[in-house]
Amino acid sequence: MNLPNLSAEAICHILGAKFPVPLTPQTMAQSLRVAFYPAAFCSRKLETFLERLKLSLINSGVKVVSYEDALAEGDNGRIGKGIVLIAAGAGEAGRSCGESIKQHGGGSFRWDLAGRWGQRASKES
Repeated sequence: MNLPNLSAEAICHILGAKFPVPLTPQTMAQSLRVAFYPAAFCSRKLETFLERLKLSLINSGVKVVSYEDALAEGDNGRIGKGIVLIAAGAGEAGRSCGESIKQHGGGSFRWDLAGRWGQRASKES
């Protein structure tokens, strides 16, 4: 299917966006910020996967920030706005990392590798 060429301004107007929207995979990756929630326990296989994932994100232009920096950007023990939190492995006292994030009031959206994508991680949930 051949689509007409639209300017970025026209696309933003159609979407009703009040700010520039990344429209290419490269600009999408460059606008993404990711932090990894520190797990109390990860298997060696999961650690290897997470390292490869982290390198792939960095090589794609994604800015990977430390969990500590993500928290420093936020308020009241929550991570900064716009940071995607990836949680994998077991958290404290055998809880999943996602459960640990909820307990400590993590903010923004997360992807925990137990398959819960995009769920809000905050004290309210």
